[in-house]
Amino acid sequence: MNPSLRDLYRSADQAVRPRRLSRGEAAELYRDYVAFVTAHAPPGRLLDLGCGVGWSSSLFAAQGYDVVGLDLAAAALEPPPSERLRFSVGDAARLPFPDGSFDAVAAYQFLEHVPDPQSVLLEVRRVLRPGGWFCLVGPNLLGLTPSLMAVLHVCRNRPVRRIFLRDEVMPRHPYGNTLPEVVRQFVSNAVLLASKLVSSDGRFHMRTPDTVPPFHADNDATFLLNPLDLVRVLHGLGFEVVRSGKPGRLGVLKLLVGGTWVAGRRGNATS
Repeated sequence: MNPSLRDLYRSADQAVRPRRLSRGEAAELYRDYVAFVTAHAPPGRLLDLGCGVGWSSSLFAAQGYDVVGLDLAAAALEPPPSERLRFSVGDAARLPFPDGSFDAVAAYQFLEHVPDPQSVLLEVRRVLRPGGWFCLVGPNLLGLTPSLMAVLHVCRNRPVRRIFLRDEVMPRHPYGNTLPEVVRQFVSNAVLLASKLVSSDGRFHMRTPDTVPPFHADNDATFLLNPLDLVRVLHGLGFEVVRSGKPGRLGVLKLLVGGTWVAGRRGNATS
């Protein structure tokens, strides 16, 4: 991982992760994520990857899971541990757990920030028991709808010069931050998505992350997470993918809109 990003993720800075949430605020923020995981993985031992301040882990524990919340930043944790909840500090590419030690692994807005997603997914498979569930919720950074919405964002309440020209304080979002950048990225994403649809390419495409907080709109993302690539990579790792879009979204929409919602079960193979 980029050393600057690693240090930032290890901090408890407000600019890096949401903090000081009430339980009600946390329940609202993570409502769809928790519902997505609980709809697929029955209660058991669950690893919450990149748990941030720990509220999602606490909410899973309240649903009857025995939860381990893992993050790089121990100082960021807010809810206290309990009988069903403990926290661990560690790197998702080198998980500090034995093989087959979890019934489910879940991740929220996490995978797009790691420098080697393939290694993380291999570790996920390793620590899952055969038949265990992996549930991931994140952005779709190849989505064309967010690119169109970015046009509205960069043109709203800005001086004309900042609509067209970058300045030194602008973040570097995956969809671009000036009108020329947004148009160029929209075309690039459309071409890349079309090429993937007509091929079997399941290769993650990396990007240079912006290491200057605050982090929003995934300017700190290290690769272009999207459901098509993730499903293909998971199939290659022996997972049976049973959901590849947010519930209620049909067909090709899951490739065009702004979210990646994937749930799969690890196969029985050991290799």
